[in-house]
Amino acid sequence: MNKMIQFFKYLFSLITIFFFTNAFALQTEWSKGIESQVRIISPLTHNDNKNELHLGLQYKLQDGWKTYWLSPGDGGFPQTIDWSESKNIENIEILWPSPQEFKILGFQSLGYLDEVVFPLKINIQNIDKEIFLVFDVNYLTCKDICIPGNAHLELIIPPGIAQITEHFFTIEKSLASIPITNLEISKIENFSTKAYSDNENVSIIITLSSQESFVDPKFYLNTEFGLPVVKPEINFSANYKKLKANFIFDKKLFTKNSFNLSTILKNNKQIFEINTDLKIKNTQNKLNKNNSIFYIFFVALVGGLILNVMPCVLPVLSIKLLSVLKNSNEKLAIRRGFFITSAGIMTSFSLLGLSLLSLRSIGISISWGMQFQQPIFLMIIAGILLLFTINLFGFFEFKTPEFVNSKIIKKLNNNNFSRDFFNGFFATILATPCSAPFVGAAITVAFTQTYITMIGIFFCMGFGMSLPYLLVSIFPSIIIIIPKPGPWMQYVRYFLGLLLFGTFIWIISILMNQNSYFLKMFQKIEDSSWIDITTVQLEDLVQKNDVVFVDITADWCATCQFNKINVINSKIIREIFKENNVIKVRGDWTKPNKQIEKFLNKYNRFGIPFNVVYSKSYPKGVVLSELLSKKEIIDTLEKINKKK
Repeated sequence: MNKMIQFFKYLFSLITIFFFTNAFALQTEWSKGIESQVRIISPLTHNDNKNELHLGLQYKLQDGWKTYWLSPGDGGFPQTIDWSESKNIENIEILWPSPQEFKILGFQSLGYLDEVVFPLKINIQNIDKEIFLVFDVNYLTCKDICIPGNAHLELIIPPGIAQITEHFFTIEKSLASIPITNLEISKIENFSTKAYSDNENVSIIITLSSQESFVDPKFYLNTEFGLPVVKPEINFSANYKKLKANFIFDKKLFTKNSFNLSTILKNNKQIFEINTDLKIKNTQNKLNKNNSIFYIFFVALVGGLILNVMPCVLPVLSIKLLSVLKNSNEKLAIRRGFFITSAGIMTSFSLLGLSLLSLRSIGISISWGMQFQQPIFLMIIAGILLLFTINLFGFFEFKTPEFVNSKIIKKLNNNNFSRDFFNGFFATILATPCSAPFVGAAITVAFTQTYITMIGIFFCMGFGMSLPYLLVSIFPSIIIIIPKPGPWMQYVRYFLGLLLFGTFIWIISILMNQNSYFLKMFQKIEDSSWIDITTVQLEDLVQKNDVVFVDITADWCATCQFNKINVINSKIIREIFKENNVIKVRGDWTKPNKQIEKFLNKYNRFGIPFNVVYSKSYPKGVVLSELLSKKEIIDTLEKINKKK
């Protein structure tokens, strides 16, 4: 009797081990292969008496090998599954996780590496019968070469109430990487897609807005045409909450005018898929493209106009004011002088654009105001400022040497034309450390778009800055408000000289701060409440603290100093930072710094000031305006606190 009981215990143990081994690991064997292997995995032991079941097609790729997305780009092809021999299956749909961009054999492609699980949506014909899956999978893997792969996989899933298997969470994780199709649960708004064609190209233009600032958004397009992977021209609004992405393709790729477009958007760790039925409009694409260019040209013009009232430009323009005082009764001289000054501004902006374009074309990283990071440039500017200051105080006058007998040179000197041109030229140079409103947006577009667009933006900024001078040259009677020349002019001259001398001191202070020798003599007192951005891992800091405020600044950035004095260092903001336990992080870009440059490029920024606020609920950060206000910082902190 005891032997019989022992036998049944042994038999029960075997059955239990056999049952649970199969029940909690429902899967096929890995397919044979060196570079890649494939298998089917199931999250459940049975069909759970439901008409729909999600399985997983799991790929295991060797190091460096990749396989392809639904729309792979220039090279490769996506996987296909022949399930015609399967039984009790009504339909199978492959769900595609968000891909990665990579380059294979010189082709720009989209796909996956290491390991990927494709969820399979299975529709069952009869839930009371078992499912017999028979898959013949064909795919392509590439590294230094491309090797086609195939796998024959079979799996039986019985009917009935199910338990979860060890693959349940793997498939759930893969399902979470499938793009969301419901935009109502996202912060994305006003999504729109249009297609235009000209004689050579088709342009697909996507416009949308978001409740949060866009941070390095990625777009992947899928159509029946198998379009190549192209980098779109992306134009952002000033607050980075609106964008327009323009994809340009060869017209020959499109075999018909009406088609479905699936757009995958990755932004702030969220992934969305938007399907749109498009019809290509037979209109001149260049006209539509120019509309967006005209908008950014207008932004550049306004930014250039605002530069005239920035503190880094005003002292230099005092030289021009002095020449006006001398000739306030000579309309023709005023007209010519202001026109020459505007010509100097526009010429200098064009040359600046060409210089930056040349640096960009040979692979050198460029930024707005980068010349102020160079000591030699600062010494030259300081010398020029000192000469003009001494001149205004009456120690000497700029005159053409006596040995120069050219009538043209003498005439230019007598009419101050050369000085007027230099005034405009020099004002532009000193304007570059100022990132005024609209300037940041224009520069971002200029440094990321085509060469022609970049030159056009710099020309428009120059035109905007020269507008007041052009206005006076057209209507010289405006100067009638200035009193007639008299002794009072000498006092104005001294006052303007003091302004220039203040600018000279500012340049010298920047030079001192860049030179280690001077730093030893004139050591700066640093605010110990700020953390140096180059000494910390920002992501770790955000995870360990509630709120992190980042300020990227430089001694030569006039707007940065304005933000510090009037906003960041104000009593009310310091108290609010303390109340909210804000961790303050600062990056000093007075001298070139690759780490800070990389941080700015992450946000498509090429100039400063740059301020961003992070929290656990906003890990990508909330980007603030170039010209800060106390209200903006307070509102941002309130927004973060509400989401905690």
